[in-house]
Amino acid sequence: IEGFDDTLSQNNWGVAVVFGLPRPRVLVIENEARSARRLAAALEGEKIEVDVRRPEAMPEPPAELEGYEVVLLSNVPARSFSAQQMEALADYVGDLGGGLIVVGGDQALTPGGYRGTKLEEILPVHCEFTETDERPKLAMVLVLDRSGSMREGGAIELAREATRRAVRMLDAKDEVGVIAFQDFSEWVSPIGPCSDREEVLERIDTIAAEGGTNMYPAMERAYLALRETPAELKHVIVLTDGVSHPGDFHALAAAMGEAGITVSTVAVGQEAVRPLLEDIARLGKGHHYHCESAEAVPEIFALETATAGKMGVIEKPFRPKLTARLPALAEIGLERAPSLLGYVETRPK
Repeated sequence: IEGFDDTLSQNNWGVAVVFGLPRPRVLVIENEARSARRLAAALEGEKIEVDVRRPEAMPEPPAELEGYEVVLLSNVPARSFSAQQMEALADYVGDLGGGLIVVGGDQALTPGGYRGTKLEEILPVHCEFTETDERPKLAMVLVLDRSGSMREGGAIELAREATRRAVRMLDAKDEVGVIAFQDFSEWVSPIGPCSDREEVLERIDTIAAEGGTNMYPAMERAYLALRETPAELKHVIVLTDGVSHPGDFHALAAAMGEAGITVSTVAVGQEAVRPLLEDIARLGKGHHYHCESAEAVPEIFALETATAGKMGVIEKPFRPKLTARLPALAEIGLERAPSLLGYVETRPK
C-alpha cells in the first residue's frame, strides 16, 4: 500500500487462511437437454458446475449422487424414474443431506403423477388437486386388449386395476367409456357421465382374457364416440401386449389428432409392435409408454388421466403474491414480478 507515511513497521504484514474448494456441482435432470440450456447457463454464470442428464441416466446408487450439492428436477414426470432411482433420491436427501429442487410445470408435481410416490414423500407439498368447475370437461375412452395372452403375468388383472384407478380420478361431470377387444370389440361400459361411477367399476370387473388381437375396430369405435361428445378435452388410452390384425392405423390416428382427440398408447411386454404404437401416439398427439411388465400400467393410466384432464393445472392469468414472511424471499421483489398464465396446484404439508 503506497501513498502515506508509515511509521509502524509492526503492522506491515498479515496472515490469512484460505480453503480452496471445488466449484459446487448441480445435477440437472431434464427430459430434453435443449430445454435446460437457459437454466444451465444461469447456474454456470454463478460459477456452478452443471451436469445435465436425461432421467434414465440419473445414477441409482445414492453414493453416486453424493458428488452433487443439489439435484434439480426440471419439469420431469414421475414415470421417467424407476423405483430404484426414486429410492436413491430419497436416500440422497434423507440420509446424505443432499439438496433437491423440483421445478414445476405441466409434467411435474400434481399433473406429473407424483402423488403416492417417493418423490412426494421428500417434498414439502402434497401433490393433490382440488375438484373445481374451472377445469375443462374431459371425455376419455379406455381401449383394452383382452386377448388370451393378457392372462400371462396377471396382465389382465393389472389392466382392470389401472382402468378402475383412472375412472376413480374423474369428476362426475367427466365422461368415460371402456372398450375391450380380442378378435372382436365391444363396449364394456358405453361412454357416459361419471355420475354413476360404481356401475362403471362393476362392469370393468367383468373383463376376462381370451381370443386373438384385433385393435383397429376398437380404436375406430372410440373415435366415432368421442367425435360426437361436446367435451372440451377428448382422450383415448390404448393398451395392448400383442400384434394386431391389420388396419389403417396411421390414417385413423391422424384423423383423431386432427379432430382434437389425443391418443396415448401403452405396450406391455416384448411382443407388442412398438413402432406402430409409437406412430399412433405421435399422430394422435399423445404419449407412448413401453412396460416390460404390466405392473407399471396402473401408474401410467393414472398419469395419463391426470395429464389429459389437466388435473392440478390451473390455466388463468394471475399475479403471484407473498402470503407469509420468509427469510429466503426477503430480498426478492415479488411486487415487481410479472403476471403469469397459470400454475400447478399443490398443497403445503
